[in-house]
Amino acid sequence: MFIPTGDKLIIEEIVSPLITAGGIHLSETNLSTKTAKVIAVGEGRIEFGVLFPVKVKPGDTVIYIEKYAATFMVQGVKRLMIEEKNIIGYIEA
Repeated sequence: MFIPTGDKLIIEEIVSPLITAGGIHLSETNLSTKTAKVIAVGEGRIEFGVLFPVKVKPGDTVIYIEKYAATFMVQGVKRLMIEEKNIIGYIEA
């Protein structure tokens, strides 16, 4: 398994329907945030010699700012890497 360093997360995007419950069609290009499942987390960030652990854990669902995610492939599977500071919020698993 690929393990991120520092305060980085490996996430897998959750593809949601682009139609709201009220029947409104959403354009994918207008969405700046996305939802994803956390696959792996780094140990945290170090500031002034103190380790601040990452708050989310594998299995949690996060909402993240799409433009800050880097896409890469691990064993033929698309994954995203993002820093914890670019997570808007999360739901614990």
